[in-house]
Amino acid sequence: MTRRQRARFEDEPQQYMKLSDEVQAKKVFTAEELSMRRLEMARRRRNLSEKRNEEVKASDI
Repeated sequence: MTRRQRARFEDEPQQYMKLSDEVQAKKVFTAEELSMRRLEMARRRRNLSEKRNEEVKASDI
């Protein structure tokens, strides 16, 4: 549990918590990871399209 989450459940008076000033670095993906993500997204789109087509077919019957 994070400090902010823990503070919500404590009985002590609520005080403002300072947010981190750190800059979060963007995750750099390797070529293999990017390729896998693209394939996964294409698979999801294809599955969604097939599911939608089946629903249309079922509603037509």
